[in-house]
Amino acid sequence: MREKNMFLFGYVDMFGNTTQQRVDGITMQQRWRVEVAYDKLFVNSNIERYLHMSLGADLEVENYKKMLSEYEQAKAIGIQEASETTDVGDVKHIIENKKTAADVMDEMVNAWDAEKDEYYEKTGISRPDQIVAADDYFDKEFLEYLG
Repeated sequence: MREKNMFLFGYVDMFGNTTQQRVDGITMQQRWRVEVAYDKLFVNSNIERYLHMSLGADLEVENYKKMLSEYEQAKAIGIQEASETTDVGDVKHIIENKKTAADVMDEMVNAWDAEKDEYYEKTGISRPDQIVAADDYFDKEFLEYLG
């Protein structure tokens, strides 16, 4: 081959690994690197707090909805009592059933949760409220790779 100025390029697989095993190993390395990068980037930061924020709990939506319903009832009672003595035609639209602030807050919380779920699904990052099972196979492969 030297006489013809030809070289053979390639490699010899000394460990006898299959292509799928190599792909799995590379995939595990990439996952591990992403997790390490995620931990280093987001640890103790405001971004971390916003990523895992429960909008419903942080805004105390249930308490707010309770206060809003009490306000709606008081408003309706006030307008009904006022209608007995005066003309309330101009303000009657206030007590008509429309979209309340509580409904708007529910929509915001649901939209936030949907976006957060989509983010977790796309990035593969585990939710803080989920219990993640240990992947023994990954640990074993990782230790073999290091050792």
